[in-house]
Amino acid sequence: MTRGRMPRFVPTALMFSILLAINPTWHRNLGQGAETDAQKEFNALTTALANGSVATIDVLHMPDAAETRVSVRPELLEKWFESRVTINKVGEWGGRDELVKVMKAGEVATAQKMPDLRSAIIFYDSKGARIGAIYFSRFFRAEGAAASLPVAFKGDLPGWLKQMIPSPLR
Repeated sequence: MTRGRMPRFVPTALMFSILLAINPTWHRNLGQGAETDAQKEFNALTTALANGSVATIDVLHMPDAAETRVSVRPELLEKWFESRVTINKVGEWGGRDELVKVMKAGEVATAQKMPDLRSAIIFYDSKGARIGAIYFSRFFRAEGAAASLPVAFKGDLPGWLKQMIPSPLR
């Protein structure tokens, strides 16, 4: 190092110190996008429901006590479900506003492992095209899947789902 020149690491250390002084928690978001694919899917479904784009909702359920040789993933749940509640004319359905409220208040966070799924809420448009789906684990825990990715649900959506499935079918 010659006299009068700063070492190369000093500007980096200085920048780090400035960032830390401005926002002490900035480093917590390193490596995380503004929104995960799962959160984008959840937000898109919430928006579609709120703006009237959702015409039909299917609530699928496989009993919590059902034992399988493999963990139930989204595609298997859609084949193996035992009960379905279909809500047609969602725009006229009395529970729509409550579901919109619950979804707007909720969010999803990325989880490490895909849980053993037992329930799903599938959203369709007026032409019957699938808009998207969210999935839930056994016993209506706050874990499941969105955009086929494992997530943890924050909010009361699992509780809403539980009330939609009659107890003899659980």
